[in-house]
Amino acid sequence: MGDMLENIYMTKSNLHMIKRIATLYCKHPGREEVISLSKVKMIKADKIEVSGLWVNKDNEGNLQKGSVLADFLIFMGVKTIGELKGTEVDTVYSDAENKFLAIKGYK
Repeated sequence: MGDMLENIYMTKSNLHMIKRIATLYCKHPGREEVISLSKVKMIKADKIEVSGLWVNKDNEGNLQKGSVLADFLIFMGVKTIGELKGTEVDTVYSDAENKFLAIKGYK
C-alpha cells in the first residue's frame, strides 16, 4: 500500500535560492505523522538514480521536458503537480543504509 499524498509545496532550497523543489507531504499508512518527500528514485539510462524534484522551467514557464519532475508526472499519469493531490505514491529507501525514504518512480 502506498502513501496518500496530502499536500504539495514548492520550497526554495537553502543552497540554491533561485531554484525551487517540489516537496510532497504524505500520510504514511503505518504512522500518525505526515512525512515529507522531495526525492524520487527513478531509472535513467538503465541506472537507478535518486534525484530531487527540482522545478525546472523552460523559456515559456512550463516544466522542462525531460526533467526529473516532468518525468515523474508522466510516470504518475498526471499533467500538473496539483493533480498529484489525493493520489498514492510508493516509497523506497533512497540510500544503502535504509535511512531515508524516496518516492518510487519506476515499476
